[in-house]
Amino acid sequence: MDRRVPKNLGVHLVLDNYSAHKSEPVRLRLLEHPRFEFHFTPTYSSWMNQIERWFSALITKYLQRSVHWSVNELTRGIKEWTDNWNRHS
Repeated sequence: MDRRVPKNLGVHLVLDNYSAHKSEPVRLRLLEHPRFEFHFTPTYSSWMNQIERWFSALITKYLQRSVHWSVNELTRGIKEWTDNWNRHS
């Protein structure tokens, strides 16, 4: 991942709360690579539940009410909707 993602971008990883992700070796590795940032799902929560919630919102609040005449138009619309979701959620 470090080689494939442009160096000027941060890398955000969503992980469950498995203790190995929070171990001392992992913590030290992150300090050496500050562009990598871990985000943990809530304790006792399935990360899949979070993803399912987001896709449900995308479908019911955007896709069911829209028409797109090209893949580029659809992609642009989803990106705009996602940016708005991230600003207000």
